[in-house]
Amino acid sequence: MTIYNLKSVSEKKFLEDIINENDLIIFDTSSFISGFLQDYEQRLFFVNSFHELNKNLMIEGINFLEFYLGFLQNQKTITVREVYEEMLKTREILSEKIRYLRKRDHKRKVKYHKKSEREIFFEEILELLNECCKEAKRSIVSLKQNEDYASLEKRVIEISELTHSKVSYAEFYPVKRIKPKKEKEELYTDEKIVALALYYCLFKRKNVGILTRDSDIKRITSNTLIYLLNENQLPLIGRISIYTFEDSTGSEEPLFIDLFNSNNFLKNHIKA
Repeated sequence: MTIYNLKSVSEKKFLEDIINENDLIIFDTSSFISGFLQDYEQRLFFVNSFHELNKNLMIEGINFLEFYLGFLQNQKTITVREVYEEMLKTREILSEKIRYLRKRDHKRKVKYHKKSEREIFFEEILELLNECCKEAKRSIVSLKQNEDYASLEKRVIEISELTHSKVSYAEFYPVKRIKPKKEKEELYTDEKIVALALYYCLFKRKNVGILTRDSDIKRITSNTLIYLLNENQLPLIGRISIYTFEDSTGSEEPLFIDLFNSNNFLKNHIKA
């Protein structure tokens, strides 16, 4: 199982390499957030007219979504339902914003003989995002009725909570909001992604990759493997590889986890 951490705009070749190196690739919501979509809530919150939108970021977003859509269309890509639902929420936020901007510009009597370039770019982003959502829906895998998966998901959630694997970035980067943010119901999306990857790796002998920008997933995976190894609950499956790249250039050294050498893995990953 391989975890790819995308922290910058990825190149098409990077996604193609991931497809070639794995039997299955699980993607999360953060993996398609790039350029114009990155921090979209904060970027778009105070925008009141199309001309205020950053043209370069929009072009960057279009370029990324075009080859990301091609990546999602590959039959190797899978995900959990929660990721699809989160993508739908992103699409709805952008849909509401474009409706707001059209209404706002109309009230200001901003009239064009034709649509502005930025409005056309925004529409293209929405269209591409809509196609990505369709592919994400196709990619949903549900194993709720599978006892092996259900047991694994439950254990991953328990270990994640026990080890405090998730980091709350709100504590470090508080965002001032006009209205207080509602408390979200915990959907355990990250844990379900990890459980799905482990299931295919352990029970189906698949080489699985996880495409993400979320560092929580790496921590959840590592902590889960440590606990399962200590409990002797892992079958001998060969090697699980976790790659953490700062960007798509692969500048960071990969971390290899060899399950045949579990003592070495435990020694290097359990804190004193």
